[in-house]
Amino acid sequence: MREGDVFIFNCSLQHDIIVENKEIYKKKAKQEERNTTMDDSQVYSKEARCGFTSWPHCLQVTFASLLVLCIFCIYVLYPSNSLLNLQDDFKQITLSSPSLSLSSSSSSLSPMIRSKEVCRPTPLRYDGKLNVEFSSPEFSQLEALYPEVNNGGSFYPQDCTPPDDVAVIIPYRDRDLHLRTFLLNIHSFLMRQKLHYQIFVVEQVANQTFNRGKLMNVGYVEAQRLFNWSCLVFHDVDLLPENDLNPYWCVDTPRHLSAAVDKFQYNLFSDFLIKQYLAVFQL
Repeated sequence: MREGDVFIFNCSLQHDIIVENKEIYKKKAKQEERNTTMDDSQVYSKEARCGFTSWPHCLQVTFASLLVLCIFCIYVLYPSNSLLNLQDDFKQITLSSPSLSLSSSSSSLSPMIRSKEVCRPTPLRYDGKLNVEFSSPEFSQLEALYPEVNNGGSFYPQDCTPPDDVAVIIPYRDRDLHLRTFLLNIHSFLMRQKLHYQIFVVEQVANQTFNRGKLMNVGYVEAQRLFNWSCLVFHDVDLLPENDLNPYWCVDTPRHLSAAVDKFQYNLFSDFLIKQYLAVFQL
């Protein structure tokens, strides 16, 4: 064998060895890769069993299970008649609660919760004649005489729903005796008619000519600020009702309530309409 042949042989043998080594290396590499893949899958499956990648889902399932268990325990263990007892207690509380009232210290209005029955005026006397009192008691005596009247001159019947809400507006200046006499008579007169009413005394303080019209306007504005009245009665302080068949109820059109006065022999004069005024206006 020539040297070149040997060289060639040696080279081919070395090549076969290298090829064989490469194949062995490839097999080992594939085997290691397979082993690594199996190890990774095993680790992943173990991690999955341990729940490292599904904690939120596990928490949701656990919470839902506990909630269902609690509801079941309440349904089974809690007595069913307790709800009925609570309902009975609620009915007792509702039925036994006292009637409520709305009042104001400034306006002294006390409109109670309206009942279903509408007030009917107290049966009037057959002849309609009233016994007019001309005394002038002190205001403290008036308060003791009419405890049903609230501070501020308002009255509301307690046993029924009044048919009307009436504001009585009185222009006033330096007529103290007349005012106390008027209050002594008018309260009993209006109470018998079962009205919700309040008396507004509008006094002129400035030393000027008495302006009845301006005082009426002021009384109207102030009265409307306190309550939504059904109608207004403009009343002079020196006029007293003599007949209880003259109701101060609200009507659809303005009405003159003092058509006959003893001062004029119960005759109506045009000059009287200018100097004296008593009328009701529907709002």
